[in-house]
Amino acid sequence: MADRISLDNDALNAALLILRREQSAYLPTRRELFLYRAFNVSAFSIVVAGFLLLARASMATDAFSAFFDAKTVSLLNTMGIAIAVFSGAGMLVLYPLNFGFMRKLYRHAKMRRRLKLANYFAPAFSANRKLKRLTNLLTMAMFVLGILVFSFGILMIGLAIINAVESDYFSGNLFGFVMVMAFAFALMIIGTSFASIHFVRRGRQRLEIVQNLEKSLEKQFSAVNDNAGAGATVSASEYDAIAGIERQQIIRDRVTSIAAARKETSTEYMCQTSRQMYQTKSSLPPETLRRVEMTIADLLKDPSAGGRAKTGEAGRQVLRVADTPLCIHYGVDSVRHLVQLYELASPN
Repeated sequence: MADRISLDNDALNAALLILRREQSAYLPTRRELFLYRAFNVSAFSIVVAGFLLLARASMATDAFSAFFDAKTVSLLNTMGIAIAVFSGAGMLVLYPLNFGFMRKLYRHAKMRRRLKLANYFAPAFSANRKLKRLTNLLTMAMFVLGILVFSFGILMIGLAIINAVESDYFSGNLFGFVMVMAFAFALMIIGTSFASIHFVRRGRQRLEIVQNLEKSLEKQFSAVNDNAGAGATVSASEYDAIAGIERQQIIRDRVTSIAAARKETSTEYMCQTSRQMYQTKSSLPPETLRRVEMTIADLLKDPSAGGRAKTGEAGRQVLRVADTPLCIHYGVDSVRHLVQLYELASPN
């Protein structure tokens, strides 16, 4: 247990809030998951169609023709072509519809690299990869297949252009040239789709590792509540990963606050928010959070307006959030044109 870190109830709750917020930014929606699964089904269907057509070609050879009748060969040929056409059309449509999900995974990958989270989650990812070794091999094979299909599409374009120039297709058979180019571009898109499946799946696996960490902490949090005095622990690498995610969230929030402040008129004050404020706001119900945000917006417009109460601490003031039991503890720095939000809590 030397390499594990104990968390008290408050620290465990804070870690859960950090992970839940991070998951909300990168987790796919139901629509994105549906489109991603449909995309995978289309890709694997094309592979199945390829095997059917290969089987049909083998049956037509002299070595196997005696074992299979013409009806079976024709049925396989029809099934292979039909599946390939419908699945290929599906991939052409579904690939661009998955860009939103791919963009989320790309942003998550950038965040991991920036925070060096790959080192923290390396043991968990390695174990996950061993469990799904067969699936990873299949997607890697599809990546190689995608490169071959993409290369074949480029080769078709090159040959079509050379042939068109030499035989004057542009004037004699323009429709044929356009059809060949369209088919070649479709092959390139399908090849790119095949190649992307492997990396999208790996990105999902890494995202699932953060999800599994959140589920593990939720179970421990429930155990702490059910058994008074029970402790919760995380590994040192997981603790460092959570701390790195929290730092990234704070940086994002500060950048957002600065950008929002710059969009407002120069008479408005800038806002600096404490970590306690962020944690409290993240656990508020939507209607209460809306009232808190409206109160903060009014405060930034005119921090010197009436209705404020002084606290015992120097420079601190308290502002009641209307129709809620909450108060905002804040300070005003007139020189820096800055409002510092310290705490969001119930009045004593």
